[in-house]
Amino acid sequence: MIASCFDSMINDDGIAPKAYTMNSLFLFGNEYSCFHPELH
Repeated sequence: MIASCFDSMINDDGIAPKAYTMNSLFLFGNEYSCFHPELH
């Protein structure tokens, strides 16, 4: 799931799917702290 989210962030999708993907990654980052540095 997390790898899929990162893949969709680098694709040429629209802005809205990227916003939901970033939100999902943020929520995963609350559980697993190693993902937050990747989002900066």
